[in-house]
Amino acid sequence: MELRYPDDFRRVRPWGNYGDRKNDGYLQSKRMMFQVYAPNELAERDTLQKIDDDYVGAVPYWEQYFDTWVFVHNSRDGLSPNVNQKLLDLDVQGPFRVKQWGFAKLHDEVFKLDPTSLQRLFRPPPAIADLHSITYENLVNVLQYVAKKPLEESGEKKEEVPLRKLDANGFSDESKELIKLGNRKSRYVGEFFDSWNDLTYGDEVSNSFNQEYQQLRNDNVPADEILSRLLDFAGFRKVSDARDIMAVYAVVAYYFESCDIFESPLE
Repeated sequence: MELRYPDDFRRVRPWGNYGDRKNDGYLQSKRMMFQVYAPNELAERDTLQKIDDDYVGAVPYWEQYFDTWVFVHNSRDGLSPNVNQKLLDLDVQGPFRVKQWGFAKLHDEVFKLDPTSLQRLFRPPPAIADLHSITYENLVNVLQYVAKKPLEESGEKKEEVPLRKLDANGFSDESKELIKLGNRKSRYVGEFFDSWNDLTYGDEVSNSFNQEYQQLRNDNVPADEILSRLLDFAGFRKVSDARDIMAVYAVVAYYFESCDIFESPLE
C-alpha cells in the first residue's frame, strides 16, 4: 500500500504497551482504515471475534479520522456466510462504511503499480542474458538442497508432457510465462543428471518433487500457488543471484515437462 499510495498511505506499527490501537494502516485521502487478519486457517468463530474486537476497539481512537473500515483477509476462497453477514450488518447499521478486501482486490491493487515499484516488491526478473549463464554449479546447489528433503516411495513415472499441459492445469498467464522461461534451459538439468556420478540422484530429487506436489494437490492448493511453493521447495528463497534464480526456474520446468509434477491433459 505504501508503494501504491506513497504520499497518502500511513503505516501503523504496534508501539509500547498500547499496540496499534486497532489500526493496521490508514489511507488519508479516502479516509479508510485497514485491519488485517491473516492466520494460516481462517476459523469462523475467531474471525467473527476479531471483527468485533477491532471494529469496536478502533472507534475511541480514530473515529474522527475515518469513514470506511476495511477488513483485509487472506482467504482465497471467500468468507463464510456468517462472516459476510457480520460485515454487512456493520456496514448497514453502523456509522461507518465497512468493506472487505480479499485476494482479488489485493491482486488488483498490486498490479496497478508501475514497473519500478513491482520490481521493488517482487525483485527484478532475470534478464534473457541470464538464461545463457546457468552452470552445473548453479544446478548442483539447487538440487542438493531439494535432495535433502525426506523421501517416500513414488508412483509410476508418467508419460511425456503434451504442450496442452499448461492450459490443462489452469495456470495464470504469469505462471505460464515462468515455466516457459525455465524451459529455455531445462534440458541442462537432464544433462546434469546424466553426467552425475550417482545414478540414483536424479530419481531421489524426482521423488521429492513428486511427493511435495502430491501433498499440495491433496490439500486443494490452486495451481499458481503450487508452482510458487515448488519454486520455494527448490530453493528460490535461498538464492538472490539472477543466475541462481534462473536455475530454480529450470529445475521446476524440467519436472513439469517430465510429468513428475502437475497433471497431464485428458486425451
